[in-house]
Amino acid sequence: MDRFDDIHSEPGATAIRRDANLRTTFDAAGQRKDILLEGKVISMSAEGSIDCATTTFTHSHHCGHLATEPIGHICAEEGCARISCKVCSANARCARCFKPLCLEHVQQLVTPKVTTNLCEGCKAAVIRKQRWTALLRFVCEPFIDFDSPQAP
Repeated sequence: MDRFDDIHSEPGATAIRRDANLRTTFDAAGQRKDILLEGKVISMSAEGSIDCATTTFTHSHHCGHLATEPIGHICAEEGCARISCKVCSANARCARCFKPLCLEHVQQLVTPKVTTNLCEGCKAAVIRKQRWTALLRFVCEPFIDFDSPQAP
């Protein structure tokens, strides 16, 4: 609440009442994090007047859009709990395992036909499969003609 007092303090004023609207979240390490959403102070100034100050804070999702936008999903990568808005999370899902991802964990696999969004594990598996397929084609090429059409 130190930030709350710093924002609403006047020299010589005495606080009569303080109201705070907090959102409690937990970070990736499991530590509690209180986010001040709105604060209100009713105070008595040095001149004897009763003052009321209200402050509303704007927060943003990890993608950068304001927190007033609807929440899309929370990243499912291990150790990441970033929240993306609905618009940014529409294309931030692994195309292979359908795991929701934040924009930092989306890995794009570019092929001549299409660009695909994958998680780190699925991208590594796809690249590994492509390498094994290329190696086996190279080894079997003298014995098998891969380019000829197959007979019905």
